[in-house]
Amino acid sequence: MRALIDASTANMGGARTHLRHLVRYLPEAVEPHDTIILLVPKGLTKDLQAWLAPHNEQSFRFQEQIQIHELSSGSLFQQLDNRVRVIPQLARTYQADVLFSTTGYGSWNRPCPEVLHLPNAGYFCPIYERRARKIRSNNAKLYFRRALSLLSIKNTDFLLFLSESLERDVERYLSLEDKRSAVLHYGVDQELFGGKVPLTPPAMAGDIQRWKEEGYRILLHVSTYALQKNVETFLESIPRLLQKGHKLKWVTTLSRDKTSEKAAFDQFMQRVQELGLSDVYVSTGYLQHSELAWLYQNSDAFVFPSHTESFGQPLVEAMAACLPVVASDRPVHHELGGEIFNYFKTFDAHDCARAVEEVLETQSPSREWLERSQQRAALFSWPSYVRRVVELLRDVAQHSASSQRVM
Repeated sequence: MRALIDASTANMGGARTHLRHLVRYLPEAVEPHDTIILLVPKGLTKDLQAWLAPHNEQSFRFQEQIQIHELSSGSLFQQLDNRVRVIPQLARTYQADVLFSTTGYGSWNRPCPEVLHLPNAGYFCPIYERRARKIRSNNAKLYFRRALSLLSIKNTDFLLFLSESLERDVERYLSLEDKRSAVLHYGVDQELFGGKVPLTPPAMAGDIQRWKEEGYRILLHVSTYALQKNVETFLESIPRLLQKGHKLKWVTTLSRDKTSEKAAFDQFMQRVQELGLSDVYVSTGYLQHSELAWLYQNSDAFVFPSHTESFGQPLVEAMAACLPVVASDRPVHHELGGEIFNYFKTFDAHDCARAVEEVLETQSPSREWLERSQQRAALFSWPSYVRRVVELLRDVAQHSASSQRVM
């Protein structure tokens, strides 16, 4: 099998995490005669080499069977040009048997069948649209991207969803009755986030240890700033917790330089100051995975208030670390956490404070809860995910070849 994988927009967030683990586990999943052509953002080849550096055998097999092709995809126009012209031409040049589009948009005029991966729930979630209408004066880009994604769904050969929740949201707009599809959850690095390997303390590790010694409880939140993250609800809950005598530090990876919604982020930071929470809110900025894993191991609770998520990678990382989770009451969060998480009404700051307080007042998780958290986290495996993706690509390629022979 010759598979072309389009990850050309995987610059940050979940897309980058997805690419990182594809690179890590593809060498184990492919067969000796397979060839994978991986389209990545311009300038990312050095990062790929760094991701593989600790894994010598996989690195050798990667070089033997996987070819890297860097692709510019900065503007929306450039991304469209890639879909219509560049990627189909690359598929012909590399004589690809199947195309795996990981960006949520498919390619037109392609010479081979396609598996379309849908990573963005914001295009289809009614709550996201209502919030966007309330906050933004112009949502033309949202509607355009949704239309483009729906056209891609109609045009593709196979759909790959990150969650059942996302599949249901898409079905609000388009019948999938006759479309081949599957739901495949992302994985989590069990050894890293479970603290079973040496971890890298972040720059503020000393401060965190000192705060804990002084009696502060560390509430962790891992995300970039975006409309769907709903961090404002959690922010408004903190004064209520402080009034009840809780000593808190909100440690988060939110930062201005890692968001495209800078005006909204500035308003959020202004509200932090208005509430007098400048000493409570602590931003670490961007961290490496090993530094994040250290934070999970050294926090008291993980808070995830998002109202729209395709998956929610930090949730399974927190589960693997056996860190108690407080999450908004959204279907995708229930799909991932089941009875493990403590839920609150999504836009209710009072209920968020209630859920956080319940966790804080539990001195330490029970052995039974720890076992359940580990068992739940074990359901999410990156090696299994990548292996299943390769199986799907092979199946779609063979299905197309069989259909052509029949015709």
